[in-house]
Amino acid sequence: MLSIRFSWLLLAALTTLGCQASRETLKSAKPLDCQQRLALWESEFSKIPPGLASARIRAIEAIAGRVGEDPEQCASEKIRVAIQAERARLVMLRIDQENIPSTAVYTCDALSEGLKCNSSVADDTAHLGEFAVGPVILATGKPLRFEPEAGFSLATIRVYMAARRTLMNDPSYLELAAGKDGSFAVPKMKEESVVVAILKEPGSGVYDKFVWLAKPQP
Repeated sequence: MLSIRFSWLLLAALTTLGCQASRETLKSAKPLDCQQRLALWESEFSKIPPGLASARIRAIEAIAGRVGEDPEQCASEKIRVAIQAERARLVMLRIDQENIPSTAVYTCDALSEGLKCNSSVADDTAHLGEFAVGPVILATGKPLRFEPEAGFSLATIRVYMAARRTLMNDPSYLELAAGKDGSFAVPKMKEESVVVAILKEPGSGVYDKFVWLAKPQP
């Protein structure tokens, strides 16, 4: 599987201190001011061509390095959002010939009780319904599958569903039978829920948690 650990670490850095430029760059170039950092990000980001999410993530990380330290968070939030949008495309849910990016992605070294993926970036699975995100519509019994980007393996995939109302206090996840190709069937659902796909990156032992907000077909 193509590791996304570096982008996870970068997200954590952006949330706290901003991107760290190399020592050589800091010695040889005068640090950019806030307006220059933002202008550099917007100019360079617009030039990244469409393509694989992994390639775009690497390009964004390279721009982040050129932006350098960002203590005022002038460009950091935009960089964080851009990386998250690409990470959401690394594993997509295929519904009726359409690939749907995940609503959120979290990465951590270990999953706690209730499938919580805690790291420097908070796991907000329980709060997804509070954001302006439209849920996917799922029909009971409908066969679905996950579509990974080239380089990703679904060999370790585990798939779960839970009613969103249970997630705040006592998460009640149902593990679904999933094939090694990422296929599974939608169980009977009566209310807004989350679909969770968890993959363990070979070698690093890092967990990637992809989450979709879903509601039953009327």
